[in-house]
Amino acid sequence: MLRSLERRGLDAETYLQVTGQTADQLRETLRAEARRAISRELVLEAVADKLQVEVSDDEVKELVREQAEAAEEDPEAVIEQLRQSGRQERLRSDLRLKKALDRIVEDVKPIPVELARARESIWTPEKEKPETAAKLWTPGSSKEPV
Repeated sequence: MLRSLERRGLDAETYLQVTGQTADQLRETLRAEARRAISRELVLEAVADKLQVEVSDDEVKELVREQAEAAEEDPEAVIEQLRQSGRQERLRSDLRLKKALDRIVEDVKPIPVELARARESIWTPEKEKPETAAKLWTPGSSKEPV
């Protein structure tokens, strides 16, 4: 994040002042975002494994060609650069997760709003919380349970 801010001409102190956060609050926010991102990636990895999603060399090259042409760069030079830097496998992994997400989206079946509301109103044990915490009596405690 610091590098991103620096590229935009901001230092960390200015960013904190503008957002009204402390460094500790920012750290906690970034940790929470990182947890969510990692969780999403792990879920997509599991889905890709279960669905046996694969990405061919041709699919990687096609994506690179499309992006290179859009950026008016030489596609073959970009492909070679990716291969030499070892980033081709990272791109393959990203494409695999994208394909897994696309498969999830394809399989999602929308439900009517009324049904969604009805599902939310159904009682489930995990939604019920006791009004007071249960107190257990143990030998040696001064009071017996009520």
